[in-house]
Amino acid sequence: MLLSPVLEAGITLRVRIVELHPAHLTTDQRARISVSVWGPGSKTGESRIFAAAGHP
Repeated sequence: MLLSPVLEAGITLRVRIVELHPAHLTTDQRARISVSVWGPGSKTGESRIFAAAGHP
């Protein structure tokens, strides 16, 4: 999971629900949720986190 290193470090993150699609409104009957997650950039060590997740 991309956020695991940040969560393990105890860094506080903010989460906002962007979209919510209940199962009864989707063609495949699966609920979907889209979220935006952010936190203090100087503490997250962004390049290290992306590298740990296999991203350049």
